Amino acid sequence: MLYPGNDLKKSTRTCRTIKSILFLGGLGPVFLAFARSCSAQGIRVYLLDISNKFSYSNLYCNSVSGCKPISPDLIGTSKGISRILEYIDSICAEAITAAGDSELLWLAQNRNLFAEKCKVLIPAFSTLKLLASKKDQISLAEKANFDLLPTWYLSEPEDYKEVPVDNFPICIRPSMDGTVKPGLKAKVISSPGKLFRFLTRLKLISAPIIAQPFQNSPSLIVHGVRSESGQIIALRAFSVPRKFEGLALVLNETTLPEKIRKPCEQFAHDSGITGAFHYDLIFSPNRKFLYFLEINVRFGGTTDKVLRMGFDEPALMLAAYGLRGSSNEKYRGGKHSRIVNKRAILKHMLFAAGGKLSKLDYPPVGFFRHFCLSLKDLLFTHDSIFDWKDLLASLYFHFRRS
Repeated sequence: MLYPGNDLKKSTRTCRTIKSILFLGGLGPVFLAFARSCSAQGIRVYLLDISNKFSYSNLYCNSVSGCKPISPDLIGTSKGISRILEYIDSICAEAITAAGDSELLWLAQNRNLFAEKCKVLIPAFSTLKLLASKKDQISLAEKANFDLLPTWYLSEPEDYKEVPVDNFPICIRPSMDGTVKPGLKAKVISSPGKLFRFLTRLKLISAPIIAQPFQNSPSLIVHGVRSESGQIIALRAFSVPRKFEGLALVLNETTLPEKIRKPCEQFAHDSGITGAFHYDLIFSPNRKFLYFLEINVRFGGTTDKVLRMGFDEPALMLAAYGLRGSSNEKYRGGKHSRIVNKRAILKHMLFAAGGKLSKLDYPPVGFFRHFCLSLKDLLFTHDSIFDWKDLLASLYFHFRRS
């Protein structure tokens, strides 16, 4: 829900008007949602595409005024900052933001180099550094009175003994990105022996691996926006009745449970978040508990979906940093109660047909049932990307190879 007295129109009344903005990332669902929202407000949107190839994004996307590639090798370097500043000067960008965690940290660390003429729409570096650790996130969530799953931290193979046998199956995931090799996102493990064998095969564990009892349950995603002055501008919840590879495949409109409103607010206050963020929560099988899993302090994989459900996260994020466009218009892509990304739906159907789904795919039904559910969503559920007003971008996204 949007907080009473703090809707988007009221939040932008005292905001400074900008004409152009730069986005560091790539032509994906997050950027399309961001560009469409900003363009509707009368803001020229430019893309600095992290790629070694020339980007044709402005040819395909009506809401993009221009684009330029930047080599991935330059990300995180002083030369990369210089390239960004050169592009900012050439397009007269008045603000900059990004999508990836590493890019956000990098820009936040170099905030002073951008000067006031180009505002960096990113939380403080100290906040991003703190929340880069899911272990620290769990500590903050405990302080904010979220429900928490039993949690164990594994740093070496012998730590498998720390997990009581009756808590299996468990789900393991790294506490920080890039700290486990071979790479690990999330994995369900059914027994102590299998956990030990998995840990012994790892070549690197430079930060503890998080282990928690596996919950084969639907999820809840809470999107929020907090201003630089510390005011919560918006909090809105969306249910996840279907998941693919542990991520939201389908999003439904729902109400924010009152029991987590205060923890959501408290966590944001304690961590110093500004701008857009979203919590990932999961229900217990009996629905008595709603457990905290993690928070992402950025746009994410559901930003395109919630925009099509009437939650204009990019516009709210701008307002949180005291900015707005010259137009009072907002993006009008419909207001749907159920949304999917049909490219992801097709991938899910291919995995189901090939018998490649895992325990992270919810609900716990057979491959054929999964296929049928996705076929139904493919045919009858609104797509988060397709927009007749931005037809070329819609077609380009869905039919590109990668």
